[in-house]
Amino acid sequence: MRKDLLSVLFLSFVNMLNFSVLFPVLPFIVKAYHGSPVVYGILISIYSLFQFLGTPYLGALSDRYGRKPVLLISYAGTVGSWVLFGLAYFLPTEFIGPLALPLLMIGFSRLVDGVTGGNSAVAFAYMSDITPPAERSKVYGLSGAAMGLAILIGPAIGSLTSSTSYGYVGTAIAAGCISLGTMIWVAFSLRESFPEEKRTRHIEWNPFAHMNILEKIKSYQGRNNINTLFLTRWLFGIVFSGYTAIAILFIIDRFNFGQNQLGWFLLFLGSFLIFNQGVMVRRFVERFGTVKSLLIGLFCIGLGLFFIITTRSLVVYILYYYILNLGFSLTMPTFKALLSSAVSESKQGEVMGIDESIMALTAAISPTLSGALYEVFGGLVFWVMSGIVLTSLYLLKDLSSAEKT
Repeated sequence: MRKDLLSVLFLSFVNMLNFSVLFPVLPFIVKAYHGSPVVYGILISIYSLFQFLGTPYLGALSDRYGRKPVLLISYAGTVGSWVLFGLAYFLPTEFIGPLALPLLMIGFSRLVDGVTGGNSAVAFAYMSDITPPAERSKVYGLSGAAMGLAILIGPAIGSLTSSTSYGYVGTAIAAGCISLGTMIWVAFSLRESFPEEKRTRHIEWNPFAHMNILEKIKSYQGRNNINTLFLTRWLFGIVFSGYTAIAILFIIDRFNFGQNQLGWFLLFLGSFLIFNQGVMVRRFVERFGTVKSLLIGLFCIGLGLFFIITTRSLVVYILYYYILNLGFSLTMPTFKALLSSAVSESKQGEVMGIDESIMALTAAISPTLSGALYEVFGGLVFWVMSGIVLTSLYLLKDLSSAEKT
Protein backbone atom coordinates (compact mmCIF):
# COMPACT_ATOMS: atom_id res chain seq x y z
CA MET A 1 0.00 0.00 0.00
CA ARG A 2 1.26 3.51 -0.86
CA LYS A 3 2.80 5.56 1.93
CA ASP A 4 0.55 8.58 1.27
CA LEU A 5 -2.55 6.38 1.44
CA LEU A 6 -1.38 4.87 4.72
CA SER A 7 -0.88 8.40 6.03
CA VAL A 8 -4.44 9.51 5.33
CA LEU A 9 -5.84 6.25 6.69
CA PHE A 10 -3.93 6.97 9.89
CA LEU A 11 -5.57 10.41 10.05
CA SER A 12 -9.01 8.80 9.67
CA PHE A 13 -8.11 6.41 12.48
CA VAL A 14 -7.04 9.19 14.87
CA ASN A 15 -10.06 11.37 14.03
CA MET A 16 -12.47 8.61 15.00
CA LEU A 17 -10.37 7.52 17.99
CA ASN A 18 -10.73 11.00 19.51
CA PHE A 19 -14.49 10.56 19.28
CA SER A 20 -14.88 6.90 20.19
CA VAL A 21 -12.92 7.08 23.47
CA LEU A 22 -15.91 8.94 24.90
CA PHE A 23 -18.49 6.29 23.96
CA PRO A 24 -18.33 4.35 27.27
CA VAL A 25 -17.33 7.39 29.34
CA LEU A 26 -19.65 10.31 28.60
CA PRO A 27 -22.99 8.66 29.57
CA PHE A 28 -21.62 7.87 33.03
CA ILE A 29 -20.08 11.35 33.42
CA VAL A 30 -23.47 12.90 32.70
CA LYS A 31 -25.15 10.52 35.14
CA ALA A 32 -22.57 11.28 37.86
CA TYR A 33 -23.44 14.97 37.61
CA HIS A 34 -27.20 14.23 37.60
CA GLY A 35 -27.71 14.97 33.91
CA SER A 36 -30.56 13.55 31.80
CA PRO A 37 -30.50 11.95 28.31
CA VAL A 38 -31.28 15.43 26.97
CA VAL A 39 -28.11 16.82 28.59
CA TYR A 40 -26.17 13.91 27.12
CA GLY A 41 -27.59 14.73 23.70
CA ILE A 42 -26.72 18.42 24.10
CA LEU A 43 -23.08 17.62 24.91
CA ILE A 44 -22.85 15.58 21.73
CA SER A 45 -24.65 18.27 19.73
CA ILE A 46 -22.35 21.10 20.85
CA TYR A 47 -19.36 19.57 19.08
CA SER A 48 -21.32 19.02 15.90
CA LEU A 49 -22.89 22.49 15.89
CA PHE A 50 -19.54 24.24 16.02
CA GLN A 51 -18.03 21.76 13.60
CA PHE A 52 -20.81 22.79 11.21
CA LEU A 53 -19.83 26.43 11.62
CA GLY A 54 -16.12 25.81 11.13
CA THR A 55 -15.80 22.96 8.64
CA PRO A 56 -16.83 24.67 5.35
CA TYR A 57 -14.42 27.51 6.04
CA LEU A 58 -11.57 25.14 6.86
CA GLY A 59 -12.39 23.06 3.78
CA ALA A 60 -12.25 26.15 1.58
CA LEU A 61 -9.01 27.27 3.25
CA SER A 62 -7.49 23.90 2.40
CA ASP A 63 -8.43 24.48 -1.27
CA ARG A 64 -6.56 27.80 -1.11
CA TYR A 65 -3.55 27.09 1.11
CA GLY A 66 -3.24 23.31 1.02
CA ARG A 67 -4.34 20.45 3.24
CA LYS A 68 -1.42 20.27 5.66
CA PRO A 69 -1.66 23.73 7.30
CA VAL A 70 -5.37 23.27 7.97
CA LEU A 71 -4.80 19.83 9.46
CA LEU A 72 -2.28 21.37 11.87
CA ILE A 73 -4.82 23.99 12.98
CA SER A 74 -7.46 21.32 13.50
CA TYR A 75 -5.27 19.07 15.62
CA ALA A 76 -4.06 22.01 17.72
CA GLY A 77 -7.70 22.72 18.54
CA THR A 78 -8.28 19.08 19.46
CA VAL A 79 -5.29 19.07 21.84
CA GLY A 80 -6.60 22.22 23.52
CA SER A 81 -10.06 20.72 23.88
CA TRP A 82 -8.73 17.69 25.74
CA VAL A 83 -6.87 19.98 28.16
CA LEU A 84 -10.16 21.71 28.96
CA PHE A 85 -11.96 18.37 29.24
CA GLY A 86 -9.42 17.16 31.81
CA LEU A 87 -9.65 20.40 33.81
CA ALA A 88 -13.38 19.79 34.28
CA TYR A 89 -12.54 16.92 36.61
CA PHE A 90 -11.03 19.34 39.16
CA LEU A 91 -13.90 21.81 39.23
CA PRO A 92 -16.34 21.85 42.17
CA THR A 93 -19.71 20.21 41.63
CA GLU A 94 -21.67 23.42 41.80
CA PHE A 95 -24.78 23.95 39.72
CA ILE A 96 -25.37 26.89 37.42
CA GLY A 97 -29.02 26.50 36.59
CA PRO A 98 -29.73 22.84 35.80
CA LEU A 99 -26.11 21.98 34.88
CA ALA A 100 -23.13 21.18 37.08
CA LEU A 101 -20.02 23.32 36.51
CA PRO A 102 -17.91 20.37 35.27
CA LEU A 103 -20.55 19.61 32.61
CA LEU A 104 -20.38 23.22 31.44
CA MET A 105 -16.60 22.96 31.10
CA ILE A 106 -16.96 19.68 29.18
CA GLY A 107 -19.46 21.41 26.91
CA PHE A 108 -16.96 24.24 26.31
CA SER A 109 -14.23 21.72 25.51
CA ARG A 110 -16.48 20.11 22.90
CA LEU A 111 -17.12 23.58 21.45
CA VAL A 112 -13.38 24.23 21.04
CA ASP A 113 -12.84 20.85 19.39
CA GLY A 114 -15.83 21.38 17.10
CA VAL A 115 -14.94 24.83 15.80
CA THR A 116 -11.51 23.55 14.70
CA GLY A 117 -12.91 20.15 13.75
CA GLY A 118 -12.40 20.35 10.01
CA ASN A 119 -9.80 17.60 10.02
CA SER A 120 -12.27 14.98 8.76
CA ALA A 121 -13.31 17.04 5.74
CA VAL A 122 -9.70 17.94 4.94
CA ALA A 123 -8.59 14.33 5.38
CA PHE A 124 -11.24 13.22 2.88
CA ALA A 125 -10.13 15.96 0.49
CA TYR A 126 -6.55 14.70 0.90
CA MET A 127 -7.82 11.24 0.06
CA SER A 128 -9.48 12.58 -3.10
CA ASP A 129 -6.24 14.34 -4.09
CA ILE A 130 -4.22 11.13 -4.14
CA THR A 131 -6.88 8.71 -5.49
CA PRO A 132 -8.28 8.37 -9.03
CA PRO A 133 -12.11 8.72 -9.18
CA ALA A 134 -12.62 5.06 -10.11
CA GLU A 135 -10.78 3.93 -6.96
CA ARG A 136 -12.40 6.25 -4.44
CA SER A 137 -15.16 3.92 -3.26
CA LYS A 138 -12.56 1.31 -2.35
CA VAL A 139 -10.29 3.87 -0.67
CA TYR A 140 -13.18 5.36 1.28
CA GLY A 141 -14.00 1.81 2.32
CA LEU A 142 -10.45 1.42 3.65
CA SER A 143 -10.89 4.71 5.47
CA GLY A 144 -14.06 3.29 7.00
CA ALA A 145 -12.08 0.23 8.08
CA ALA A 146 -9.54 2.53 9.75
CA MET A 147 -12.38 4.30 11.54
CA GLY A 148 -13.80 0.90 12.45
CA LEU A 149 -10.48 0.00 14.03
CA ALA A 150 -10.66 3.23 16.01
CA ILE A 151 -14.20 2.38 17.11
CA LEU A 152 -12.84 -1.01 18.16
CA ILE A 153 -9.93 0.39 20.16
CA GLY A 154 -11.35 3.72 21.36
CA PRO A 155 -14.00 2.41 23.78
CA ALA A 156 -11.45 0.05 25.33
CA ILE A 157 -9.07 2.99 25.86
CA GLY A 158 -11.90 5.04 27.29
CA SER A 159 -12.99 2.29 29.68
CA LEU A 160 -9.47 1.48 30.89
CA THR A 161 -8.33 5.08 31.34
CA SER A 162 -11.50 6.22 33.11
CA SER A 163 -11.55 3.22 35.46
CA THR A 164 -8.41 4.34 37.29
CA SER A 165 -8.32 6.52 40.39
CA TYR A 166 -7.93 9.53 38.07
CA GLY A 167 -11.40 9.02 36.57
CA TYR A 168 -12.13 10.62 33.23
CA VAL A 169 -9.09 12.90 33.49
CA GLY A 170 -7.12 9.78 32.55
CA THR A 171 -9.15 9.57 29.33
CA ALA A 172 -8.40 13.24 28.60
CA ILE A 173 -4.66 12.70 29.13
CA ALA A 174 -4.56 9.63 26.87
CA ALA A 175 -6.59 11.23 24.08
CA GLY A 176 -4.69 14.52 24.37
CA CYS A 177 -1.35 12.75 24.01
CA ILE A 178 -2.58 10.87 20.94
CA SER A 179 -3.75 14.13 19.35
CA LEU A 180 -0.52 15.93 20.21
CA GLY A 181 1.56 13.10 18.74
CA THR A 182 -0.54 13.23 15.57
CA MET A 183 -0.09 16.99 15.27
CA ILE A 184 3.69 16.60 15.53
CA TRP A 185 3.63 13.83 12.93
CA VAL A 186 1.58 15.96 10.54
CA ALA A 187 4.04 18.84 10.98
CA PHE A 188 7.18 16.84 10.24
CA SER A 189 6.16 13.76 8.22
CA LEU A 190 2.99 14.36 6.21
CA ARG A 191 3.56 15.63 2.67
CA GLU A 192 1.28 18.19 1.08
CA SER A 193 -1.14 16.51 -1.36
CA PHE A 194 -2.60 19.56 -3.10
CA PRO A 195 -0.10 21.31 -5.40
CA GLU A 196 -0.02 25.10 -5.76
CA GLU A 197 -1.14 25.11 -9.39
CA LYS A 198 -4.42 23.33 -8.57
CA ARG A 199 -5.44 25.56 -5.68
CA THR A 200 -8.28 28.04 -5.72
CA ARG A 201 -6.88 31.58 -6.03
CA HIS A 202 -9.66 33.36 -4.20
CA ILE A 203 -11.95 32.32 -1.40
CA GLU A 204 -14.91 34.03 0.20
CA TRP A 205 -13.73 35.59 3.47
CA ASN A 206 -17.22 36.33 4.73
CA PRO A 207 -17.76 33.66 7.41
CA PHE A 208 -21.53 33.91 7.06
CA ALA A 209 -21.24 32.93 3.40
CA HIS A 210 -19.52 29.72 4.46
CA MET A 211 -22.19 29.04 7.07
CA ASN A 212 -24.94 29.36 4.46
CA ILE A 213 -24.85 25.73 3.49
CA LEU A 214 -28.07 25.92 1.47
CA GLU A 215 -26.64 28.56 -0.87
CA LYS A 216 -23.54 26.45 -1.41
CA ILE A 217 -25.67 23.45 -2.24
CA LYS A 218 -27.70 25.52 -4.73
CA SER A 219 -24.49 26.47 -6.53
CA TYR A 220 -24.13 22.81 -7.52
CA GLN A 221 -27.63 22.55 -8.96
CA GLY A 222 -27.81 20.43 -12.10
CA ARG A 223 -24.45 18.74 -11.62
CA ASN A 224 -24.65 14.95 -11.87
CA ASN A 225 -27.56 14.49 -9.43
CA ILE A 226 -25.47 16.06 -6.69
CA ASN A 227 -28.48 17.85 -5.15
CA THR A 228 -30.27 14.49 -4.80
CA LEU A 229 -27.21 13.15 -3.02
CA PHE A 230 -27.11 16.16 -0.70
CA LEU A 231 -30.82 15.83 0.16
CA THR A 232 -30.43 12.12 0.89
CA ARG A 233 -27.36 12.98 2.94
CA TRP A 234 -29.50 15.27 5.11
CA LEU A 235 -31.91 12.44 5.88
CA PHE A 236 -29.10 9.96 6.45
CA GLY A 237 -27.35 12.43 8.76
CA ILE A 238 -30.46 12.91 10.89
CA VAL A 239 -30.78 9.16 11.37
CA PHE A 240 -27.07 8.41 11.79
CA SER A 241 -26.52 11.17 14.36
CA GLY A 242 -29.66 10.34 16.28
CA TYR A 243 -28.91 6.63 16.35
CA THR A 244 -25.27 6.96 17.41
CA ALA A 245 -26.27 9.37 20.18
CA ILE A 246 -28.89 7.19 21.86
CA ALA A 247 -27.76 3.68 20.89
CA ILE A 248 -25.41 3.58 23.88
CA LEU A 249 -28.20 4.70 26.22
CA PHE A 250 -30.40 1.96 24.74
CA ILE A 251 -27.74 -0.72 25.27
CA ILE A 252 -27.19 0.40 28.87
CA ASP A 253 -30.93 0.34 29.61
CA ARG A 254 -31.77 -2.85 27.69
CA PHE A 255 -28.88 -5.02 28.93
CA ASN A 256 -28.01 -3.23 32.20
CA PHE A 257 -24.33 -2.75 31.28
CA GLY A 258 -21.83 -0.98 33.51
CA GLN A 259 -19.00 1.18 32.18
CA ASN A 260 -16.45 -1.60 31.72
CA GLN A 261 -19.01 -4.00 30.24
CA LEU A 262 -20.11 -1.31 27.81
CA GLY A 263 -16.54 -0.58 26.75
CA TRP A 264 -15.71 -4.21 25.95
CA PHE A 265 -19.06 -4.77 24.25
CA LEU A 266 -18.46 -1.76 22.00
CA LEU A 267 -14.99 -3.12 21.28
CA PHE A 268 -16.63 -6.34 20.08
CA LEU A 269 -19.18 -4.49 17.95
CA GLY A 270 -16.40 -2.41 16.42
CA SER A 271 -14.98 -5.55 14.82
CA PHE A 272 -18.06 -5.64 12.57
CA LEU A 273 -17.22 -2.24 11.13
CA ILE A 274 -13.64 -3.28 10.40
CA PHE A 275 -14.80 -6.41 8.58
CA ASN A 276 -17.58 -4.67 6.69
CA GLN A 277 -15.54 -1.64 5.67
CA GLY A 278 -12.37 -3.58 4.95
CA VAL A 279 -13.91 -6.57 3.15
CA MET A 280 -17.62 -6.28 2.38
CA VAL A 281 -17.65 -2.74 0.93
CA ARG A 282 -15.07 -3.69 -1.71
CA ARG A 283 -16.98 -6.83 -2.65
CA PHE A 284 -20.33 -5.06 -2.87
CA VAL A 285 -18.95 -2.21 -4.99
CA GLU A 286 -17.18 -4.62 -7.35
CA ARG A 287 -20.32 -6.76 -7.68
CA PHE A 288 -23.10 -4.15 -7.72
CA GLY A 289 -21.44 -0.78 -8.40
CA THR A 290 -21.40 2.33 -6.22
CA VAL A 291 -25.04 3.40 -6.60
CA LYS A 292 -26.59 -0.03 -5.97
CA SER A 293 -24.26 -0.54 -3.00
CA LEU A 294 -25.57 2.73 -1.57
CA LEU A 295 -29.18 1.60 -2.03
CA ILE A 296 -28.51 -1.79 -0.45
CA GLY A 297 -26.82 -0.03 2.46
CA LEU A 298 -29.78 2.25 3.10
CA PHE A 299 -32.16 -0.72 2.99
CA CYS A 300 -30.03 -2.61 5.55
CA ILE A 301 -30.07 0.43 7.85
CA GLY A 302 -33.86 0.65 7.69
CA LEU A 303 -34.19 -3.07 8.36
CA GLY A 304 -31.71 -3.09 11.24
CA LEU A 305 -33.28 -0.08 12.97
CA PHE A 306 -36.71 -1.68 12.80
CA PHE A 307 -35.68 -4.99 14.37
CA ILE A 308 -33.10 -4.06 17.06
CA ILE A 309 -35.78 -3.03 19.54
CA THR A 310 -37.82 -6.20 19.07
CA THR A 311 -35.57 -8.45 21.18
CA ARG A 312 -34.15 -8.67 24.68
CA SER A 313 -31.72 -11.42 23.71
CA LEU A 314 -28.17 -10.12 23.44
CA VAL A 315 -27.30 -12.70 20.76
CA VAL A 316 -30.29 -11.77 18.58
CA TYR A 317 -29.54 -8.08 19.11
CA ILE A 318 -26.01 -8.65 17.81
CA LEU A 319 -27.39 -10.32 14.66
CA TYR A 320 -29.72 -7.39 13.97
CA TYR A 321 -26.92 -4.96 14.76
CA TYR A 322 -24.71 -6.61 12.15
CA ILE A 323 -27.31 -5.88 9.45
CA LEU A 324 -27.46 -2.28 10.64
CA ASN A 325 -23.68 -2.01 10.73
CA LEU A 326 -23.37 -3.43 7.21
CA GLY A 327 -25.78 -0.73 6.06
CA PHE A 328 -23.77 2.08 7.63
CA SER A 329 -20.55 0.57 6.26
CA LEU A 330 -21.92 0.52 2.71
CA THR A 331 -23.49 3.98 2.72
CA MET A 332 -20.65 6.05 4.19
CA PRO A 333 -17.96 5.40 1.54
CA THR A 334 -20.38 5.23 -1.40
CA PHE A 335 -21.89 8.61 -0.49
CA LYS A 336 -18.38 10.09 -0.36
CA ALA A 337 -17.34 8.49 -3.64
CA LEU A 338 -20.42 9.70 -5.55
CA LEU A 339 -20.05 13.25 -4.24
CA SER A 340 -16.32 13.34 -4.96
CA SER A 341 -16.78 12.06 -8.51
CA ALA A 342 -19.40 14.75 -9.27
CA VAL A 343 -17.02 17.74 -8.97
CA SER A 344 -13.66 18.91 -10.28
CA GLU A 345 -10.33 18.57 -8.46
CA SER A 346 -10.34 22.24 -7.42
CA LYS A 347 -13.67 21.77 -5.62
CA GLN A 348 -12.85 18.60 -3.66
CA GLY A 349 -12.19 20.47 -0.42
CA GLU A 350 -15.36 22.55 -0.73
CA VAL A 351 -17.69 19.65 -1.55
CA MET A 352 -16.19 17.52 1.22
CA GLY A 353 -16.63 20.52 3.51
CA ILE A 354 -20.29 20.81 2.51
CA ASP A 355 -20.79 17.09 3.10
CA GLU A 356 -19.15 17.25 6.52
CA SER A 357 -21.22 20.34 7.33
CA ILE A 358 -24.43 18.52 6.47
CA MET A 359 -23.42 15.71 8.79
CA ALA A 360 -22.32 18.20 11.44
CA LEU A 361 -25.55 20.23 11.26
CA THR A 362 -27.73 17.15 11.54
CA ALA A 363 -25.49 15.97 14.38
CA ALA A 364 -26.01 19.34 16.06
CA ILE A 365 -29.79 18.88 16.06
CA SER A 366 -30.53 15.18 16.04
CA PRO A 367 -28.77 14.00 19.26
CA THR A 368 -30.62 16.49 21.45
CA LEU A 369 -33.94 15.76 19.76
CA SER A 370 -33.32 12.00 19.87
CA GLY A 371 -32.32 12.20 23.53
CA ALA A 372 -35.58 14.00 24.36
CA LEU A 373 -37.66 11.52 22.35
CA TYR A 374 -35.81 8.57 23.90
CA GLU A 375 -36.52 9.88 27.38
CA VAL A 376 -40.27 9.81 26.55
CA PHE A 377 -40.71 6.95 24.08
CA GLY A 378 -37.65 4.74 24.63
CA GLY A 379 -36.51 2.54 21.77
CA LEU A 380 -39.59 3.27 19.65
CA VAL A 381 -37.70 6.25 18.25
CA PHE A 382 -35.66 3.75 16.18
CA TRP A 383 -38.81 2.89 14.20
CA VAL A 384 -39.16 6.54 13.20
CA MET A 385 -35.54 6.51 12.04
CA SER A 386 -36.18 3.33 10.06
CA GLY A 387 -39.06 5.02 8.24
CA ILE A 388 -36.90 8.04 7.35
CA VAL A 389 -34.16 5.86 5.85
CA LEU A 390 -36.52 3.69 3.84
CA THR A 391 -38.28 6.80 2.52
CA SER A 392 -34.92 8.19 1.35
CA LEU A 393 -34.60 5.26 -1.05
CA TYR A 394 -37.37 6.83 -3.15
CA LEU A 395 -35.29 9.98 -3.62
CA LEU A 396 -32.51 7.97 -5.23
CA LYS A 397 -34.64 6.35 -7.93
CA ASP A 398 -33.33 8.81 -10.55
CA LEU A 399 -29.77 8.16 -9.48
CA SER A 400 -30.31 4.43 -9.93
CA SER A 401 -31.85 4.99 -13.38
CA ALA A 402 -28.94 7.21 -14.41
CA GLU A 403 -26.46 4.48 -13.54
CA LYS A 404 -28.38 1.98 -15.71
CA THR A 405 -28.25 4.32 -18.70
